[in-house]
Amino acid sequence: MDLSIQGYLGRQPTKKLETMLLLYLQDGMWEDYFYVIPMIVEVLTKRGFDISQQIYDRIAEIENIQQNL
Repeated sequence: MDLSIQGYLGRQPTKKLETMLLLYLQDGMWEDYFYVIPMIVEVLTKRGFDISQQIYDRIAEIENIQQNL
């Protein structure tokens, strides 16, 4: 069994991953979980889940914030 974070995410239902993604993109949360967001996006994309442009915009916004820290 793959006990890595990627393996864990791959075993989660799509709805749970969507919920995690939205939670981790919130202010006050992304600072601790931003490293996981690309992994969640990858798993959802492989499953054919349609990630909204709004989510991609939020990810880009956070990346800009990180670069300016």
